[in-house]
Amino acid sequence: MSLPVYRFFRSADHADAFARGEVLLSTLATCRDYTDPERGDPGEAFHGFDVDCPYPPSETELVAMARALAPDIAGAHVANGEGMAIAQIRDAYLVSTSAECDPDTMRVPFGAYCVEVRDAKAFFEGVTEALAARLPLLDARWGPVHYRERIDLHAATPPEEIGFIKPRRYERQQEVRFLWTVDRDGLLLPLTLDIPLVSRLSRRLL
Repeated sequence: MSLPVYRFFRSADHADAFARGEVLLSTLATCRDYTDPERGDPGEAFHGFDVDCPYPPSETELVAMARALAPDIAGAHVANGEGMAIAQIRDAYLVSTSAECDPDTMRVPFGAYCVEVRDAKAFFEGVTEALAARLPLLDARWGPVHYRERIDLHAATPPEEIGFIKPRRYERQQEVRFLWTVDRDGLLLPLTLDIPLVSRLSRRLL
């Protein structure tokens, strides 16, 4: 059994709904648009690679270099910046949780109401199954967020997975992220899934 994770809410009704198995999937685009700097992150699922070349590379070459550094980016596109290959997942569904029940840190950006999910792996598998029954999945991943810069200067090794890197100013949140990339063009809308398994894994703490 994997370790528990904790989800915070601004509304007691939303916390109770989650504990009943009503899982609201947010999106990367939604998180980029939040104006609260503790909650929103305009650089979500972005990563830049400084390409060390003796000549100006073409866009095709930049794409190849970025793919060589991060070959398993599902649902991402790579663009040519100024001397940099830029990889970004345009949009995906996600659920953000914390590895710790720390209301002092989470109350202001996310809310004072907390639900514990006692088995993160089982939660991920249950949501993945429910989402795959609704939409074609390209990729599904979960794990802790790594807190560091999103620019790799002369990177020689692949970074942590794109979508799981955030600046150090968010480190106190100790995020454990669940991320699903689906086969859909354009921006996604938040989606609620009714998953009985989640109700058996969850309980209100606060």
